[in-house]
Amino acid sequence: MADTSAVTPHTVDSAGRFRGSIESRSSWVVAAITLAILSVSYGAPLVVVVGLKPIAASLGTDRSLVALAASLIWLGTGLGGIMMGWIADRVGMRPIAIFGAAMTALGLAVSAIGQTWALVLGSAVLIGLLGNSAHFPPLVTYISRWFDRRRGTAVALISSGQYIAGVVWPAVFERGISAFGWQAAMLGYAVVVVGAIVPLALFLRSPPPPGRTEGSGAGIRRRTGVLRLHPNLIQAMLCVAAFLCCVPMAMPAGHLVAFCSDLGIPAARGAAMLSVLLGCAFVSRMFWGWLTDRIGGLGAVFAGSACQALAIAAFVVTQDEAGLFAVSALYGLGFSGIIPALQAKQCDAILSQLFIKPEREKVVDFVPYLYSSNTVLVKASSTDLTGIDALCGKKAAAQTGTTIVEYLKEASAKCTGGGKPAIDTRLFTKDSDALQQLKIGLVDAYGTSVETAAYVMKQQPGAFTMAGEPFGQIKCGIATTKDKSALHDALTAALAAIRADGTYDAILKNWNLSGDALKAS
Repeated sequence: MADTSAVTPHTVDSAGRFRGSIESRSSWVVAAITLAILSVSYGAPLVVVVGLKPIAASLGTDRSLVALAASLIWLGTGLGGIMMGWIADRVGMRPIAIFGAAMTALGLAVSAIGQTWALVLGSAVLIGLLGNSAHFPPLVTYISRWFDRRRGTAVALISSGQYIAGVVWPAVFERGISAFGWQAAMLGYAVVVVGAIVPLALFLRSPPPPGRTEGSGAGIRRRTGVLRLHPNLIQAMLCVAAFLCCVPMAMPAGHLVAFCSDLGIPAARGAAMLSVLLGCAFVSRMFWGWLTDRIGGLGAVFAGSACQALAIAAFVVTQDEAGLFAVSALYGLGFSGIIPALQAKQCDAILSQLFIKPEREKVVDFVPYLYSSNTVLVKASSTDLTGIDALCGKKAAAQTGTTIVEYLKEASAKCTGGGKPAIDTRLFTKDSDALQQLKIGLVDAYGTSVETAAYVMKQQPGAFTMAGEPFGQIKCGIATTKDKSALHDALTAALAAIRADGTYDAILKNWNLSGDALKAS
């Protein structure tokens, strides 16, 4: 949403200099310090956003509950900001900023306990109500008191700390969570918050006294007459407008990484998309701040709201995925994937381990060529592990967002339901990292597809074996766009030919995949 700070008029001399302005070089120095504080403070909520799926899997809870904890951070920030702004007016900005850093770090530490209640408490109360609320709301007011000529630009600049955090931190968090786990990532960032914000807060000093025109009766009368409404009513209307603006903007950012994982896109690319989204938002925020200083806050609000309404409407009228891809880019939301690449005519067909699912069949045609099943790979010496149900009390590694994770969760629930220890499932962003855990003996089993397991066994004969029979069979296919019927028919005919002459069965036998062959029609 566009910033709405008014521009106070000044007398201009013949050289074009403003007389009586409170702005100085120190104003911009303080703005830069404030921007740095918010760039760190706003990183705290992103740990939960980036780690949404692994956190949910680790806690054994539904993803919606973890998303709720992330949402409560922003609710707490809004509610606590009223209180923190009142306190900052009385004790100064410096102690409030230090207090917010301490509470944010404590909130991250409490959330890392590894219990659902701790995540909600740490997020909503400590990070949101007492942490971020001590930074963004009072700092915006604080900075506005350092500027009068370019207040809109200055407020837009420091407000963009959220977007700088979104550009810098998601990729860092994704790597940290992948390498050390989400709890260690939270604890590590708690140290960063205290180590960065506390020293920066020491440079925050009292703003200069208002200029001659800031508190003049004429200025007050002019502001009171905005739209011929009372200032308090205007403030309430702006609060409602901000809420209605931020809700649709927040949903894509809050679920982007997990959504990409659902589509089979690696979490690292999802985190990169989140960085791109918020990086574009940074540019947009600076533009609206610049525009506010030139056309006024009210005009900027109307223009920004109109642009947002058009972008949302474009989503509604767009009927195909390629169109949604283009609209999303304009909306500031990056998205990537192999099906959009196909529909954008960047390739003619997709030949990968692409599962045939109803939502995909709506946008592409499939030529089924193989079944894919899930399995558990163990070391050949682990003769006691006869299947996924035998993993009670054992450690298992898998890639985040894969189907096997759900099967491991179900098997773990059966273990605990039968009075046995749960399966200690450890999730990794890369499938190769999960396999490496089994190779070096840090886990007892590695959950994956039968095809991947068969390839590993062929590369290292005698080292590994599949525990029990495969399960969770699903059909894979070659995807073509719906306007490529000739290509679809040619691929269907070619597959039928190699099935008829025995080539198809010979290939699958060579790779230990005969069990995944298509059934005779």
